[in-house]
Amino acid sequence: MVLDYFDLVSDSTSIRPNFFILGGPKCGTTSIYSYLKRHKDIYLSYPKEPNFFNSDFSESYRLFRDEESYLDECFIGVKDEVVIGEASVWYLYSDVAIEHILSFNPDAKFLVSLRNPIDMAYSLHSQMLYGRNEEEEDFQAAWNLQEARSAGKSIPTYCREARMLQYRDACCLGIQLERAKSLIPDEKLKVVLFDELKSNPEKVYLDILNFLGLEDDGFRDFNRTNANKRNRSQTFGLILSRLGRLNVRPLKRALGIPEGKSLISYLRQKNSVTEKRVPLSEEFRKELIEIFLPEIEKLEALTGRILNQWKY
Repeated sequence: MVLDYFDLVSDSTSIRPNFFILGGPKCGTTSIYSYLKRHKDIYLSYPKEPNFFNSDFSESYRLFRDEESYLDECFIGVKDEVVIGEASVWYLYSDVAIEHILSFNPDAKFLVSLRNPIDMAYSLHSQMLYGRNEEEEDFQAAWNLQEARSAGKSIPTYCREARMLQYRDACCLGIQLERAKSLIPDEKLKVVLFDELKSNPEKVYLDILNFLGLEDDGFRDFNRTNANKRNRSQTFGLILSRLGRLNVRPLKRALGIPEGKSLISYLRQKNSVTEKRVPLSEEFRKELIEIFLPEIEKLEALTGRILNQWKY
């Protein structure tokens, strides 16, 4: 059953976030989150992705389903920061999240990060495998399962949200950005490109601070985060994905785990191996380019950027 956000709102008077990184997944949002989180005038939620406003996603995927717990648990450490936000990357894909956010805070600002949808889809498949939401290890085979999965067939046993396995729809960033721009005033929406974040993270960081009305804090340690990973042990990875968030403070202190990082995150890091993906076959890549070309052209029209490098 799809939950109605408006049935879940409480009378909480807690601080309200005013900045939302909408997505997309595997488009550099984890890096952006980690860079901005260090700024003295910015408070970003822990966990990074509360998934409160995408009430069209399954209950098992969303960490919070009432406003009071969302505000109290995600923003408990807010002091005098000017920008207060979060980064649930499936909000851009959601049919309802942006509208719910605007009802919650009409003055909110939004950031969207875009990536070549072919590379995004391939990377997303790896992430779904890593999180044990996907079982088919071959991306092309998983891509070919989309029609069956849209009919409710061949859904992996432990997948918490089947919509995330619709790789084409999830990576149709043109359609998603068009919807976002139809709802959000231009002055409240910042769009960045994954390519630019990789090639010139300092410029992107400073542009975002300017968008947020904040001063440069001199931060320049732009290390890459959230690289492609696989589980050392698939069984242990599955256990961790089922346990969800766990924050046992005495045990964390005994293990030397810093505050602000969950025990599950710590164990998942220990069970992870970073590796490069095998390049897509030339034939399959050409097929994906043809499929996503209308989306790329739509993004060019919406952003005013030339994206020829995504067409080959």
